[in-house]
Amino acid sequence: MRELAATIVALSQRLGLSGNKATPQTPGWALLEGGWVLTDGMGHRLRLTTSEQRFLGRLFSERGKTVDRRALAEALGADVHDFSYARLDTIASRLRRRAEKSEMQLPLHAIRGLGFAFTD
Repeated sequence: MRELAATIVALSQRLGLSGNKATPQTPGWALLEGGWVLTDGMGHRLRLTTSEQRFLGRLFSERGKTVDRRALAEALGADVHDFSYARLDTIASRLRRRAEKSEMQLPLHAIRGLGFAFTD
């Protein structure tokens, strides 16, 4: 399966490179494979944990806007009345660190006192 996947990726990259060079095919940030893989449109990919997938899924649904902490807690399936909002900071920090290791510049911003935003 890994060899087949590698072959498909290599073939798709070759087909993408054979297109018009004046307009590069970089779609930007996207969640792939049902939201379990984050890609930056430049070939970097990051497999997400369940918490990261739910967290980013909610941010992607309102891309460019600030999503408040309560909405993010609800997206994680947590009881908002018994939830430590520091957990959101931990998820964001871990996600940034993992993205950096994958050579991705994650446009995830903490908005003090409000929530988080994912901007392109």
